Amino acid sequence: KERLVAWLKARRNGASWLIAAYTVFLAQKPGAYFPLASQGEKEAIELLRKVRYVWSNLPPRLKWEGLTTDSRTELKWGVEGAHIEAMPSTGKASRGTAITLDVIDEADFHEYLDSFYYAVKPSVDESGGQLVMVSTSNHDSMTSLFKEMYRQAPANGFRAYFHGWKARAERDEAWYTARRAEY
Repeated sequence: KERLVAWLKARRNGASWLIAAYTVFLAQKPGAYFPLASQGEKEAIELLRKVRYVWSNLPPRLKWEGLTTDSRTELKWGVEGAHIEAMPSTGKASRGTAITLDVIDEADFHEYLDSFYYAVKPSVDESGGQLVMVSTSNHDSMTSLFKEMYRQAPANGFRAYFHGWKARAERDEAWYTARRAEY
């Protein structure tokens, strides 16, 4: 429901699968555009692979037809259909394009997060789209645009979410104690 989201999470908690399913849900809208950005092209392609998996495994009655582009970095349905694109974060990406949902995956690790954010945010605003910044914490940097957006929410318009290691049902105190001893 929120237009701007800063989501801090533990590793391996299923956030990218949830985002992939949400993207597929929204992509049924004609003309929808979804830039999926990650810290690098390889990671963005992995997120798009999850979107493709969710879409391709929908029951036939829920799967819309007309897929015209199916590449490593792009899914597109017809001329006026949804367009989902995997990309690394750069200052040039998605500038001037109406955005339905912009996902910035592992935002705290993007080398060019600031320039990417300032390139896409006006497009998100003008199109009434959503922006989801999701990330584990980069312990090498105590300050970043992602951390700033998370810490300043909700005063900055963002909704902050936190899902720690306890978010997965199979993780209990014994699991945490064992992992902590290993590290």
